[in-house]
Amino acid sequence: MVRNIFAGFLGIVAVLIGFLGVAAHWVHALAHDPEPTEKVAVAIAKDPAVQSAIAAELVQRIESALPEVDLPYPELKDNATTLLRQGIEQVLANQSADELWRTVLGNTRSRLVADLKAWRSGDPTPNLTLDLTPVAQTIIEQLRASGDPATALLAQQITVPDSIVVTGAQLPVEVTEAASPTLELSHLWLWVLLLAAAFVVVALLFANRRGRGGILFLIGLLAVIGALGLRAVATMLPSLTRSSQPGLSTTVVSATGRELSGSLADAGQWLLWGGIAATVIGLVWWVTASRRVSATGSGRGPSPVLR
Repeated sequence: MVRNIFAGFLGIVAVLIGFLGVAAHWVHALAHDPEPTEKVAVAIAKDPAVQSAIAAELVQRIESALPEVDLPYPELKDNATTLLRQGIEQVLANQSADELWRTVLGNTRSRLVADLKAWRSGDPTPNLTLDLTPVAQTIIEQLRASGDPATALLAQQITVPDSIVVTGAQLPVEVTEAASPTLELSHLWLWVLLLAAAFVVVALLFANRRGRGGILFLIGLLAVIGALGLRAVATMLPSLTRSSQPGLSTTVVSATGRELSGSLADAGQWLLWGGIAATVIGLVWWVTASRRVSATGSGRGPSPVLR
């Protein structure tokens, strides 16, 4: 009995360590693997709210240079802002905008990860910044090649600013304090998962034959509960990244939160199915072992007829 209780404790520890490994793998993939960022970038590029916000931001930045532009027609100058906004929205709605956002968000991710790793207690928390310079340059080049003569003529007269960087709000201190060490340790995710597997093996070896099924059932049940908990956290993520303040940076952060919600739910998916499998196997194992023990206890040896 004591062996099974101790084995159950080891199983609970194994599940907790396993969750840490899954979380570390998710964080490490977001910070260093370009594939999750590309998926987020493609989704953001197709978000109408983001397209509208970036168009407004670029028009505002480029519009400051319009009074100095010598436009040949007065009506072109009167409609410059409208033409510019329409042209930018058309380019952003194009499939080619996906690659632009891969570049922008890839740079943002690399910069934010570097800032978080370099952060030390007492330092100012990092800012969320978006460098839109490559986006603006590509958009103006495409507008210059536009089939609309008025838009092309307007774009020919515009000089893109050397740097168009949108700075969002600073990360909260609590978020930075949690994210900085997590990023530093996230590369150990594989070792953490191997440690969790080792705890499972030790727990099964320590339990008696009948208790092993119960231990495996307990581990699977806790894994399922934890996976459902991860899914609940994923559904809360968009509300945590939502802000009432207008602006491009806020809009992008909100859109990113929605995409990361799906990514976090996917990270716990295999944990959910693994937990279900362990629960079923553990239950079958426990029932089978119980029947064998009952049969052995009631029979007390072979029948005299068969001797």
